[in-house]
Amino acid sequence: MLESWLVRRMICRLTAQGYNRLFVDLVKQLSEQHDQPAEQVIYDFLTSSDADSARWPDDEEVTTVLLDAPLYRTLVRRRLVALLAAIENDLRTEMAEPIDVPSGLTVEHLLPQKWQEHWPVPPDDLEGAQLREAHVHRLGNLTLVTSKLNPSMSNAAWSVKKDALNDHSVLLLNSRVVAGNPEVWDEQTIEARSRELAGRVLRLWPGPATSTEEWRAEIDAGWHR
Repeated sequence: MLESWLVRRMICRLTAQGYNRLFVDLVKQLSEQHDQPAEQVIYDFLTSSDADSARWPDDEEVTTVLLDAPLYRTLVRRRLVALLAAIENDLRTEMAEPIDVPSGLTVEHLLPQKWQEHWPVPPDDLEGAQLREAHVHRLGNLTLVTSKLNPSMSNAAWSVKKDALNDHSVLLLNSRVVAGNPEVWDEQTIEARSRELAGRVLRLWPGPATSTEEWRAEIDAGWHR
């Protein structure tokens, strides 16, 4: 619950000011209500405030951010890498070979930041250019690669990037993109991938609408890490 509260607030860029005081208050609540299950005390505490300094973002708020916000610009890079790494770990079921996501991976834009040369829109389509630019930094356009693979792909065409990911990446974040074999990588494919990855984020870190009983069921089912 605490992890979900923290991660969801991070995604929504809610303030971290006052965390020291807030967690002292939580410890006090746990001490005063020692005869109650700790998970119930924590759940009640985290859902007791709707102030920006303490509230627990719900699914709707988190989903809106994950689908529409330019996460590459709004999240500190190490936090964005951690978010993508958590999604990668969630993709790895018991049937997948276990690997540790290595440190030092970098964030790669599938649709490059400088897309104009190999990913053009008609010169007179200003709305199309704005729409494309708006999708560059969204969740569905971001992945993880090594620091050597990243510059080798740079602003290359989609066919080049797809082959490079297929040849050099073992991450499921990338192999699933390649396995889908999209002929183009555009706003529609980015939005579809954003929705799929956002669903995994919500499942990894369930929100305040979940009761303590549902939390137990999710943990028992292996939903939460």
